Amino acid sequence: MKEVRLGLNNYDKSLQKSAAEILDKKYVNKSQLKNKENTNQLIEVPLCRHLECLEKTVKIAQLDIIGSIYNKVPARKKCVICGSLAKQCLLLGTKWKGEK
Repeated sequence: MKEVRLGLNNYDKSLQKSAAEILDKKYVNKSQLKNKENTNQLIEVPLCRHLECLEKTVKIAQLDIIGSIYNKVPARKKCVICGSLAKQCLLLGTKWKGEK
């Protein structure tokens, strides 16, 4: 029974590591904000809560603010603008403008 428990713990740790690697790839950094390939997808940008960083991020990315996430920001993520500890993830994308 002890061996089964140990095996399950190792498997769980492996899954957590794989999930963390996948999640790290979905966050963008400052240089990726200018990438025009982002216009057709929703991107997550780690930010601190300073208004200046928010304004600079939106200006650089030239995308609409879709929303933000406060509770699911990994502890090691830094703000893409100032480098301080991220407190939120800003969701950026292109809003649907409707028919013209």
